[in-house]
Amino acid sequence: MATYNTLKIRFLSRASLNQSFTFSFREVGGVRRIPYTIVGQRIRSNQVTKGNDVSGLWVSKETTLNFISAFNADYAALGFKASLTPFYNPLDVYDVLIKAPTEFENPNFISFIDEFGLNPNDGAIEFTLGYEKPLEILKINNIEFVADPSDNCNKIKALVTTNYQATAITSPYNASVNSNPFEVNLFRNSNYVITATNEQTTDSIGISTPPLLDIAAINVNINATPYSNSVNITYNGMIGLQLEFSLDNQEWQTDTTFQGLLTGEFNLYVRDQYGCKKSKTFIIEPSFTKIYTPYFYYSKSNSIRFAYRINFGDAANYKNDENTLSCEADVLLPYMQEQFFQSADVITTQIKSNYSNNRAWVLSNGFEIEVPVVKKTNNLNRTDAREAKIIGLNNQQSGVFFLSGNTYDYTTNQVNGSYSLNGLLPVYGRVGNWVQLDGVYYEIKNVYFDENHNADMLVFDKVYNGPMASIIIKSEFNIEEFEVYEFTIDMVDYINQKIQVKFEATDSNFKDIKMLSEVLDIKVRHIDTLEIIYFNNGNNDVFYETGIRHLLRIPFISVGGKDEQSSENYKTDTTAVVISSEIYETNVFKFEPVSKEIWRKLKIALSSDNVIIDGVGYIKNNDFETEGPLGQTNLYVLTAEMLKTGNVQSNRKSNYNFDSSNIEVPGLVQATSDYLKYN
Repeated sequence: MATYNTLKIRFLSRASLNQSFTFSFREVGGVRRIPYTIVGQRIRSNQVTKGNDVSGLWVSKETTLNFISAFNADYAALGFKASLTPFYNPLDVYDVLIKAPTEFENPNFISFIDEFGLNPNDGAIEFTLGYEKPLEILKINNIEFVADPSDNCNKIKALVTTNYQATAITSPYNASVNSNPFEVNLFRNSNYVITATNEQTTDSIGISTPPLLDIAAINVNINATPYSNSVNITYNGMIGLQLEFSLDNQEWQTDTTFQGLLTGEFNLYVRDQYGCKKSKTFIIEPSFTKIYTPYFYYSKSNSIRFAYRINFGDAANYKNDENTLSCEADVLLPYMQEQFFQSADVITTQIKSNYSNNRAWVLSNGFEIEVPVVKKTNNLNRTDAREAKIIGLNNQQSGVFFLSGNTYDYTTNQVNGSYSLNGLLPVYGRVGNWVQLDGVYYEIKNVYFDENHNADMLVFDKVYNGPMASIIIKSEFNIEEFEVYEFTIDMVDYINQKIQVKFEATDSNFKDIKMLSEVLDIKVRHIDTLEIIYFNNGNNDVFYETGIRHLLRIPFISVGGKDEQSSENYKTDTTAVVISSEIYETNVFKFEPVSKEIWRKLKIALSSDNVIIDGVGYIKNNDFETEGPLGQTNLYVLTAEMLKTGNVQSNRKSNYNFDSSNIEVPGLVQATSDYLKYN
């Protein structure tokens, strides 16, 4: 059934005085009759003053206006409203348009009731029902993005909701609309203006569509540690995308970490809320893990000289100083160097290694006698668990700092003590070390001082968007990348023997390391040799905190005396005074020819902080002098000038005897007494 809200009345010229017409409006509870009579002069309600007619068919505008005034006076209070609308302007003829207070359905408006004998068919008055759409100011209320199944990764649909039904869009393209909300087909990662119209008004809104799912911006951070392999996913940009991740394309998670992974190749699948899905490959290799980096170091400061053992027959192996014994030197006449030790010597050798097995043997008379290798440090595989504070940082990173709180058992998480660092870092707080949070390992990417929290901050790749919170942070770490090992040989067990020492370091993750020493000649006493004991004051390539001391016995050609002198005098017209005079004892040692690597070891020994030659302390005084190589051999002659550390002859003393006269001495005070004190 049709819907109406207007009634148009047209008065034709044949309408005359005393003619009446009635139209009715059906209301709740009955019908409202609206009768009117055309009169010469309106004197009460429901009368219309007839205007002057014009020639032709229609009533003049004057009669029409009179009816509008009369009707509004009678029925405006009920919500009706009458107005003038043009019909035929050249003759100044108009219609009356009555708007009802509500929409209605015919026959709510009954077009005409003939109560006074006036038949509408005679054309005196025309009634026409109509509908005038109310003014609707269109407003775009909401835009929601939904998937476009035709191309989820590049296209997107905008679901547009308006306050009134839109009939069309004119931007970003022209299309009719017959629903609310309605869809607009767009491309992702683009900017648009959406303009909608309802044929009365329009509304526009600028939007940016969701970004593309960029798999290249997805970073797979492989956290391979000696204890567990995990990956942490980070990404830049793609604001507004809700990402999910999977390693099997079946089980999906919003968490950006995968833990407990083995080594091997993996596919990372990523999808967003609009159905776009992409993947990338990553590989967890053993080389990612810190423990798979071998560390082995043998210092040439050690007493016994070793050479690494390799197969010289392999094409990739070459002879060099480090892998040849003296008898294997690449010269025409290689000299086999023997190192001299006496039965009273107890020689300790130190190595630094992260190999799981470190073993030493003495090769004596065809037997291999194993020597205990003792671990002297506890650097590797340390654990720590303690309370800390976590905050979110930019670039999808988190920061952790330490004030004070509980410490915990690493395995059970039971409280086992407390700590107070007041903003400082634990011993493992260095870039490159690892921390564990909720079972996932993260590499420390940066360390900086945070002024806002007055603390040093550990930074690692983890997205944290919450407020500052207390956490339990753990670490399995190495203080150094090695342990210090030592083995000791008591030479009294090998009197009058020539022995060698073999050392091997093995680990299932690394290539084996094998070393063999020069021949060691053991006697009760080696005549015409100098005993050189040497060591440094601090830890360097040797970890001296274990108390290790090194020893060499080197044959010598000569030991020549040489003094180093200095003096300062004060002279006047009548006298001369010695202010200071020192004599430093120096010896010049010329050693017998030794092989190149023993020559180098000897220079290292004589350059140490502490050098004791045959029981006397020395320090290096001048540059060493070297002759060699001698001919076609591997022999060198070293001459070293060494200054004694405990033998300085000086005239300095605390009291001086003078006569009673005044004496002027630079740097002293004048006095008339018999004593002057030097300050």
